[in-house]
Amino acid sequence: MLLLWDKMKILLIRPPTKNAYLEFKGVAPEYPPLGIAYIDAVLEKAGYEVKILDLAVEEFNRNELVNIISSYEPKIIGFTAVTPNVERAYELIDFLKNVWEPRLLWSRP
Repeated sequence: MLLLWDKMKILLIRPPTKNAYLEFKGVAPEYPPLGIAYIDAVLEKAGYEVKILDLAVEEFNRNELVNIISSYEPKIIGFTAVTPNVERAYELIDFLKNVWEPRLLWSRP
């Protein structure tokens, strides 16, 4: 049972899309990651504390990312990715599973 004063922290990460969409630039519109935003809304409504890192917008090196995660102290880290950035997601997961203890979850839109 989740107690409101003992909120579980969850971090949701959208991996970087660096160069993934260049061929579509100017042709296809860019949208915020609605899937991960929906997951955030449902989790917050259920009483969880949620933070989203959209690495397609915010750029961090690995040390900065570890510092952000360490200061937030999530119990669960969730990832979402689509075909153009799935390789970046795998790289990020491989890196984080070696430096962090929480459960790592994978999702797709």
